[in-house]
Amino acid sequence: MLVGAGLDRDNADGTPRCAIVDSGHRRRLDLALELPDDELGAVPTVEQTAQILDLIAAHVTSHRTTLVFVNTRSMAERVAHQLGERLGDELGAQVAAHHGSLSRGRRQRVEARLRAGDLRALVATASLELGIDVGPVELVCQIGSPRSFATFLQRVGRSNHTRTGTPSGRLYPTTRDELVECAALLRGTRQGRLDAIVVPERPLDILAQQMVAESAAEAWAEGELLGLARQAAPFRDLSAEDFEDITDLLAEGHPHRPRPTRLLPAPRPGERHGQGPPGRPAGRADLGRRHPRDSATSGSWPSPTRSRSAPSTRSGRWRAGPATCSCSAPTPGASAGWSRARSG
Repeated sequence: MLVGAGLDRDNADGTPRCAIVDSGHRRRLDLALELPDDELGAVPTVEQTAQILDLIAAHVTSHRTTLVFVNTRSMAERVAHQLGERLGDELGAQVAAHHGSLSRGRRQRVEARLRAGDLRALVATASLELGIDVGPVELVCQIGSPRSFATFLQRVGRSNHTRTGTPSGRLYPTTRDELVECAALLRGTRQGRLDAIVVPERPLDILAQQMVAESAAEAWAEGELLGLARQAAPFRDLSAEDFEDITDLLAEGHPHRPRPTRLLPAPRPGERHGQGPPGRPAGRADLGRRHPRDSATSGSWPSPTRSRSAPSTRSGRWRAGPATCSCSAPTPGASAGWSRARSG
């Protein structure tokens, strides 16, 4: 995928013509799975949740700063509150929550406290995975399954983030299904496995975007642009028919989507599509006007013969030209009737 496709980029056996210079290195990780005493079921019980929070509270008291990751914003607030209650008044004041629903000012204050080492525990969602300097974090706890190797490694990598430090993480599955996921995740992480990446074959929507970008920069012949697209590995088997269809779509619009007739009424005598009525300047808004038969009071041109009754509590009459509406609305406690006239 990275080297593209073509005779000058593939070997005779079909393998890409490239060499792996450095595959990187694997850091030593301190990972463990911690479970409540009771057997996990389809949903966590109150007692199991309490035991998980007790285990995390014990880690918070024995570490300088602990990051607790959860999968929902509501759970972040709930876990932060319950941890604060377990840690008491002194340590409980050093527990906070961080997620995307907080205001920007509050998130910045929490991040500043974390960098300064003023927090003993911070309960967060994916909002704390990337982008900020988290300061001296010694342990990461994950409640529930993170669902992927990349997410788990990114979160655990927040702890002991130094050249000689060892990232430490603890997994806390809350259900039977999450236990299976977390066990497989822990085993795969220790074996150095990563998430499988599936590259889509011939994504025509991406091709359309690239064709627009290339054509906006310079003029292209269709054959040359097709050859350029086929140099990318996902489009190495792109057919000329698919390329022609995308070209027609970008040039003329969707061939199977008829133009809505109710949004573009037939032009009246003396006007063309895109023009307003006589004496009115043409504009793009005229292309989206409703047909006169749809509504006599829609803001477009009411039919001279169109009239309709108002709801049962009111009666009125609409006519073309300067619209005049006379209504009577008997309302308890109000006058017997009222009338109003307005210009269209």
